[in-house]
Amino acid sequence: MNFIYNRQQAAGYIKNLDEIDLISLLRMSKEKNVKIPIALPKEMDISLAVASIIADNMINEADLEKNFDIGQEKYKKLSQMQEVFKFMNTLNRDYGVNADKFLLSDSSIVKKVESGEVPFALVTTLSSKEIDESKNIAIVNNNIIDNSKVNPPVIIDHLVCQLQNAKNKDEVVRFLDYLSDDESYKALGKEGIITGNRSANSELKGLQSQMIWPISVANENNIVFYHNLPYKMKPHIVEQTKNLINGAYSGSEWQTIVDKTYTEKK
Repeated sequence: MNFIYNRQQAAGYIKNLDEIDLISLLRMSKEKNVKIPIALPKEMDISLAVASIIADNMINEADLEKNFDIGQEKYKKLSQMQEVFKFMNTLNRDYGVNADKFLLSDSSIVKKVESGEVPFALVTTLSSKEIDESKNIAIVNNNIIDNSKVNPPVIIDHLVCQLQNAKNKDEVVRFLDYLSDDESYKALGKEGIITGNRSANSELKGLQSQMIWPISVANENNIVFYHNLPYKMKPHIVEQTKNLINGAYSGSEWQTIVDKTYTEKK
């Protein structure tokens, strides 16, 4: 996910554009009472997107992975999870990051940022083709939040794998070879489409080459945090993040998520 902004709009508010970070954009949004358009995959809730940006910069995903589905009592001891929800509350309280702050959109929002109709937006690399030759848009990538490097979440929509006992293994292997072959992706790169293939991404220029930064440096800490938690937790995580983005903070969000996950009726 990337924050994009209109250079001229930002220059009217922020003196040193080299110091733009997510917090400065959120402050600008609050003081100018501007909504933040957001273009996300259909299956991703806005509150979950905000939580993912925070979580990927506050927790070690490897800890979640190695402690996957460890049970109710052990999960409660992962205190860093509550810090994510605490910071969501800070964003809500101090920067006005609430449900009304965001405006659902699609990749066409890039053109509105380009024209200055809206000052900034939160988009994914799916919008990269729209940003190809923009002269007025800049991207907040490797900037800082409170002296911490931004660690953008990388969203994975699909995984392709082979069953160990699958039939027609030779055909499956040939198909997987096709999917992993550089040439299959280079044509996409020439069309301005960002993929996970480095050779194809080398075809990208300008702002598109900046948008691939989260993918090019991605590691286990860029995986959205809820993918390293049991799937049965997700509805309870969404419930709590929605509460938070609507201004309801209890201070025990993580404990509530864990309790509901492991005590609900099967």
